[in-house]
Amino acid sequence: MECICLAGGLGTRLQPVLPVTPKCLAPINERAFLDILLQQLKRQGISRVILSLGYLNEAVVSYIDGREYDATIDVCIESEPLGTAGGLRLALAMAIEDHVVVVNGDTYFDVPLRPLLDFHQAMSADVTLALKRLQHFDRYGRVEVTEGRVTGFYEKAYCPDGLVNGGVYVVRKDIQLPVQGSFEKDYLAQPGHRVYGREEVGQFIDIGIPDDYQRAQTLLADI
Repeated sequence: MECICLAGGLGTRLQPVLPVTPKCLAPINERAFLDILLQQLKRQGISRVILSLGYLNEAVVSYIDGREYDATIDVCIESEPLGTAGGLRLALAMAIEDHVVVVNGDTYFDVPLRPLLDFHQAMSADVTLALKRLQHFDRYGRVEVTEGRVTGFYEKAYCPDGLVNGGVYVVRKDIQLPVQGSFEKDYLAQPGHRVYGREEVGQFIDIGIPDDYQRAQTLLADI
């Protein structure tokens, strides 16, 4: 299996804590978050990772240069900000396999990738989302699913219980993405695509805001 890691965002919400560090290199108990993510992907059978980079890409390239990883690491760099849709489109052009795992470079979600890929192919999906059930949340938009098919994306608002996009996907290599924009708003939420979702129960944390970044120091201590 091969994987695209979306790690090109500006990370504006985390800048008060890490003003000159890309989110994927955020220290978690003296380890870069990227190393934790790559270790998890290797355990799940990923043999190649394409890093989709933009903001502060030089720091990431410098970090991985010369390091030994158990998977092949390739780099795709945006020449200008393209958003998650544009960054993914650019990286998919480098993919070899017909169906590719995609992860967010600031999110740890312990998802069994092979069953997710099998479900994706069984459904003949364009994109399959790994979904996480949360309670009492307002940071994420809710995702509605009917018999495995995603039927709605809802804006961020307080929700007592619901499914959210966990930032782990399987995508067809040949999906038609916009050159620039948001993967969720400008592709997933648009009609005409076969988008499916599968609820997963693994540990989940998004380090994109200071409070959760601090919480990750404990939650990921033994990873």
